[in-house]
Amino acid sequence: MTPNDPAERPDPARVGSSADLARELRLLKMWAGDPSLRALAKRTGVPASTLSDALNGSRPLPRLPVLRGLVEELDPPSGKAWEAAWRRARAADLGVRDQPAEPGVPTPRQLPFDVRGFIGRESLLRQLDDLLDPSGRPPAAVLSALTGSGGVGKTALAVHWGHRVAGRFRDGQLYVDLAGFGPGKPRTATEVHGLFLRGLGVPASSIPVNADERLALYRSLTADRALLVVLDNAATPEQVRPLLPTGPDSFAVVTTRHAFTGLRARDGAVRLYVDLLTPAEALSLLGDLIGDRVTAEPEAALSFVERCSRLPLTLRVAARHAADRPGDTLAELVADLSSRELDFFADPGDPYSDARAVFSWSLEKLDADAVRLFRLIGLHPGRRVDAHTAAALAGISYEDAEQRLGTLLHAHLIDETDAPESYGTHDLLRAYAAELASTLDTAAVDAARERLADYYVHTTANAKDAEHSWDPCDHSVLPGSDHHARRFENSVDGAAWLDAELDDLVAVTAQAAAHGRRDHAQWLSSLLWRRLHLHSLHDQGMAIHRHAFEVAETYGDDVHAGAAAFRIGDVWWRIGGYAEALEWFERAREHKRRADDKRGLGHVLSGLGTVHLLTGDLGAALECYRECRELAAAVGAPDSECVAMHNLAEVHARLGEHEAAHELFAEVVALAERHDLRDALATALIGRATELVRLGDPAAAEADLRRAGELARELGSEDLRAQILLATGIALAARGRRPEAEGHLRRSLRMFVELGNAAGQSEAARELAKVE
Repeated sequence: MTPNDPAERPDPARVGSSADLARELRLLKMWAGDPSLRALAKRTGVPASTLSDALNGSRPLPRLPVLRGLVEELDPPSGKAWEAAWRRARAADLGVRDQPAEPGVPTPRQLPFDVRGFIGRESLLRQLDDLLDPSGRPPAAVLSALTGSGGVGKTALAVHWGHRVAGRFRDGQLYVDLAGFGPGKPRTATEVHGLFLRGLGVPASSIPVNADERLALYRSLTADRALLVVLDNAATPEQVRPLLPTGPDSFAVVTTRHAFTGLRARDGAVRLYVDLLTPAEALSLLGDLIGDRVTAEPEAALSFVERCSRLPLTLRVAARHAADRPGDTLAELVADLSSRELDFFADPGDPYSDARAVFSWSLEKLDADAVRLFRLIGLHPGRRVDAHTAAALAGISYEDAEQRLGTLLHAHLIDETDAPESYGTHDLLRAYAAELASTLDTAAVDAARERLADYYVHTTANAKDAEHSWDPCDHSVLPGSDHHARRFENSVDGAAWLDAELDDLVAVTAQAAAHGRRDHAQWLSSLLWRRLHLHSLHDQGMAIHRHAFEVAETYGDDVHAGAAAFRIGDVWWRIGGYAEALEWFERAREHKRRADDKRGLGHVLSGLGTVHLLTGDLGAALECYRECRELAAAVGAPDSECVAMHNLAEVHARLGEHEAAHELFAEVVALAERHDLRDALATALIGRATELVRLGDPAAAEADLRRAGELARELGSEDLRAQILLATGIALAARGRRPEAEGHLRRSLRMFVELGNAAGQSEAARELAKVE
């Protein structure tokens, strides 16, 4: 054998089997000067034993990277010819017919066209890019699962990223819509294997009929290729696993509406959650689709994208409507969108653009129990559900509710919120759930709403009792059942629940009132009243009390209408609406007189007296407070009696009768201590401290203020803290410590402003002017 003998020259075209390949590789080694295996191992990084196996044919076929390493050292220009020879040998070993790939078969480039106007998703794109970084990566294909709800843009993201990185996959891209969610039947792995094998150049006549043989051939042909495989719209991990490429230089992207926990645990998939577009991204997409109309009407544009729930699918459908109606303003389109909701996105001719159809496909994969719960969630008027509210809606156990919520979460029909173990969904999915709920039997709907209202009333009572254990509620008089109600271990847990659920409590009160559940609406108004005013939650208080008033008045319920009207007046005077407060207190007085509710009438008289006091009519204030005190004493209502006596003391203080004011505040302190009325005790201590300062005993005043401070912390009341700062400022000014006094008064003024307490602002400003 000599290097000049053509018969002995290596020729990869002669390779038809693994034995042929070994023979031609030995010739290549000889032709290149016959370097030693040790030298080749050092230069290629491939162990000498592996090189020996490849050259001697002692193993069926060397791995493609081994072949590449050898050829790169021995004859670099012929690399492609040797790779083709390797593939022929591999096909022969696998039993594929001994015929070449169809002539002219190109490298597969199967990705759909990149979506027009792709916007945002920069963080997700970076995360996908990072997965391509080979540093520290194990020798296996990388798998990423893009998960999210229908219409959120998973496919667009996968395809856009695929086009961005296509050049990094020398052997091309394979793509398939697995039809896991949609109008047709999901594709089987066997069917897709046929498509992919054709894309990889296997002639149709050489594709095995047997499913296992197809799988084996697909895995063999992808073992040493660098492929991007996009498996779009998958329904189950079982649909995906047989289609994953096996080579270490390949990358698979799966899009699905399910969480695919098993694919992550067993197959090492990296899950990337595709959320709604941010407001900025949604506006940018809308601007790309409809142009300058977005900048011309920025507020309407923001409403437009929010009404579309910032879903790319619905934004594109809505933008098409906008383009078809160039004469309409965006504000007019928003009004139309708001009135039509899902009808705005209906497209009978194209189910893939119809929001209802897209959402329905997610439900088709779920069991009947999970579907029923999703429909019932549409009856919840708030924005969040948890296992407790779900159990109440469905009339099931907490454990069953947890399991069914988990199913909906897995399907991305609900998503986790910032609150622990709490779930929500975007507006369009919520509207879809409400539509489905409207098709339920009327009796089932009414029963679900009744259970939900029961849950909120009894849980609110439990939370209030936990936070204010010194003033327990009589649970025997509450409406409905406490079967699903939450219990709380301590005041912190109770307060946390009330904070987290406040907006939903407003919505539930509105729903109870709208459906004639006046007892539920009234009790929510009553149970929440103290907390709402202690925490200066005036907007929510006004809404809850109005709902309770309207339903009580509709049903001619004077007792509850009077109570709610009193609470509305109470909110008005606290925010400085004295005329409105007088109007509501008078309405409350009329209802209470008709109902002969003396205790309630005492509350109303106290409110009227407060407004008269704040508007300077001290005579009318005294008259109201005295009558209130007499009524409270007569009916045995120490809480009302404390309020009346406190307010009488305030009038005496305004008249300069500080001894009388001090005595009354001392009586309030004693009565509140006797009956454990802590909020009344705290305000009475503040009042007595102020009078002690005016009577020349600021040291005693400081002791009262320290005690009041402890109660304010226990009650969690910022309003009481502001009052204590005001009283402390007055005490410090009386002792000549003007800089400290000014600091306390400024802080109290700032807090009263933040809390919306107009009366407190006025008094703090008046005292501050005295020390500046």
